[in-house]
Amino acid sequence: MARLSDAELDARFRDLSGWTKAGSAIEKTFGHKDFKGAIRFLNAVAETAESLRHRPDIEIHYSKITLRLWTPSEGGVTEKDIEAAKKFDAIVAGGSAAR
Repeated sequence: MARLSDAELDARFRDLSGWTKAGSAIEKTFGHKDFKGAIRFLNAVAETAESLRHRPDIEIHYSKITLRLWTPSEGGVTEKDIEAAKKFDAIVAGGSAAR
C-alpha cells in the first residue's frame, strides 16, 4: 500500500477528528476518566490492531493514551493507517472502552 501524498493525507483528515500530522505519522491523544478506563481502551486498541495486522506506536500517561500511526515499509501514512485511525475512534464512539 503506497504512502499518501500530503494532498491525499489532507483530504483524509476531513474524515478524522482530532488526528494530527506528527512527522511521518498521524497521532491522536485519547483522554479517559482514570487509568483503568485508559487501559480498557488500550486493550480494545490491541484487539483491533491485531485484527488489522497493524502495530501503532503507543504512549501511556496515566489516563491519556496517544496513538501514532504510520507504515514503516512505506515511510509514512498509508490508507491502512487511516482505516486503523477510524477503527480506533470507533472504539470510543461505540463505548467499548469506558471513558
